Amino acid sequence: MMGEALSPEEKHDIFTKWAKNHGVRINGVAPARFAGRGLGIAATRPIETGEELVKVPLSALLTTDSIPTPFRDLHGDISVHGLLTSFLAFGDPEDLSTYSPWIDTWPSPVDFAESMPIMWPKHELCPLPPSISGRWSTVNVHKPPTEESTSGLLPKQEAKFKKDWTKVSSVIPGADRGRYMYYWLIANTRTFYHELPGRKQKKKMAREDCMALCPFADYFNHADDEGVDGFILPTNKSDSLIIDHLILPHLSPHHKSLLEEAGYLGTYTLLPSGVCYRTQVALRTQTLSLEHWRLYVASGGVDLPAKVQERDERDAEEWLRTWVLGPWLREVKGALGRVRASGEKGWRGVVFRRWVQIGELLEGAKGALV
Repeated sequence: MMGEALSPEEKHDIFTKWAKNHGVRINGVAPARFAGRGLGIAATRPIETGEELVKVPLSALLTTDSIPTPFRDLHGDISVHGLLTSFLAFGDPEDLSTYSPWIDTWPSPVDFAESMPIMWPKHELCPLPPSISGRWSTVNVHKPPTEESTSGLLPKQEAKFKKDWTKVSSVIPGADRGRYMYYWLIANTRTFYHELPGRKQKKKMAREDCMALCPFADYFNHADDEGVDGFILPTNKSDSLIIDHLILPHLSPHHKSLLEEAGYLGTYTLLPSGVCYRTQVALRTQTLSLEHWRLYVASGGVDLPAKVQERDERDAEEWLRTWVLGPWLREVKGALGRVRASGEKGWRGVVFRRWVQIGELLEGAKGALV
């Protein structure tokens, strides 16, 4: 991480001692606050390559096995996310007191209100990027409304929350929705992938149910360079845009069949360095004959005749500029204008910075599209 590391509040020192008492091994790192960037982890000494920084024993994890059996049984069929949330929100205070030093370090409801789109007013969601909202303002992606409305991360998140909340509110009379929402977001943002060891199950757990809260390790915020601000990373060399919705409508059923057979249907990505190879294979269905397309797939394009390769590179770049970069750039321009008009304070500032990042990614991709 970059920037000056400052000592955090005393509650983080108390929690660090709690974590160590629960078997967490901490080596050469400590929680720190970074001016203007929030909380994270800082090195307390030079770190050697391959050093183990933090090791958390299974006994310290908060999983569904940590929840008293009567409370688990009360909920019946519910997602792991929903059950963990219900325990944190409505579990017996005596059971939860064990985790108090840890809970005290978590983000506040105000923090989430400023950074999580699911908590923002519905009528103000129009500037969100399509990957979040599931909607475009300037692009007709030729999707049925029902599919478009659930294709973004936010609609999917809302659907999951609604399902969990419906279950919990039916078994815990008078449960407070706002309190449940807060802890649902805690679990949503701070859990790690975890499969319960030694558990015999009739069927394999869904990936989204393999989750656990992990003390101290949740200080690591996954930015590749600096801190995290809301739902964006200030800098992220791995930033990308999913462009399936711009590619797939142009593919005929025959082209989709060819791509599926070859293992290249869907998951098309635009990167700062250009487009991924899957995208290159897909768009060649638009620029090459079937014979040359099969040769492209087999050789990565290197075995194409020189003249065909030269023409193809030109056509592929033009196709991407017309059907991918053009729509995205128009969306960015319109969104920045709308956010500027409504002000850039609070959560709008987060949205504005994300749109700026998208614009920068698009500009970076211009010179290396194919």
